[in-house]
Amino acid sequence: MTGRAQQFDCRAGCHHAAVRDRRVRKRSGFSLLELVVVLAIIGLLIAMALPAIERARAAARKTRCLSNLRNLTFGITQFEQAQGRLPASGNVGLDATGNMREYHNWVVTILPWIDQQNLAAQWNTELPLSESPNSELANTHLAVLTCPEDNSVQGSGDLSYVVNGGVGFTIRNASGVDECPVDVQHTELDLNANGITCPADSELDGHPSDRDRFKAMGLFFLEPWGSEGGQRHYRLDDIIDGTSQTILLTENVRTGTDPLRSEVSFASSNPRQCAFYIPSPCIGGD
Repeated sequence: MTGRAQQFDCRAGCHHAAVRDRRVRKRSGFSLLELVVVLAIIGLLIAMALPAIERARAAARKTRCLSNLRNLTFGITQFEQAQGRLPASGNVGLDATGNMREYHNWVVTILPWIDQQNLAAQWNTELPLSESPNSELANTHLAVLTCPEDNSVQGSGDLSYVVNGGVGFTIRNASGVDECPVDVQHTELDLNANGITCPADSELDGHPSDRDRFKAMGLFFLEPWGSEGGQRHYRLDDIIDGTSQTILLTENVRTGTDPLRSEVSFASSNPRQCAFYIPSPCIGGD
């Protein structure tokens, strides 16, 4: 009798222990509510972290842009020290058939000073940009020429920076007068406010002439390639306002890209794509 009772008690005790074990195992998991709360907390933490991450990325992109500007500035100043002048914003000239062609711009000029000696050695500056090997070389992607913030960068011949072109550039006007100063809309500039623009005889424009004032208001100029005429350039020592108060170059998105012209690249000497301009501060001669 005692043995049967002990056996019965053991079975009863084992049954209760098994029930308790099942209850313990059941309580060890997450409830649906707990899972939702955990996921909500994780989502909140991610939402709080994302702006900080994006700010860090934006800061990194800005730092990269500024680093590129410093490197390009170094290249320009090294060229100036070696050649005794600042480079032209762009070079244009007549080809063998007498047609006006783009040759190259300031970027090509400073390639040896921005660690691109190999590319510079392959470039033929005596040929227009559209001819081989220049046309192929112009499709090279150079990281130093692009800002990470420039969403127009396509990975081929891109450029995000332009030099200071002053108030405009020079062209041959409809009357056949060379070196006529114009703004970005091709409007002839009357910088000395005497009512005369681009006379065939430059002496008729008085002194200082529009051309004189045009040079005084710029830093980099469009220059003819293979010709001494129309050469305008400065040394850094010529900047009487001080280099710390003068803009050398700046960012400008879509500079090396034109959806309508596949040949546009970092080497383009089109004045609208190699330099930036400001409205003339001398309207009315003031």
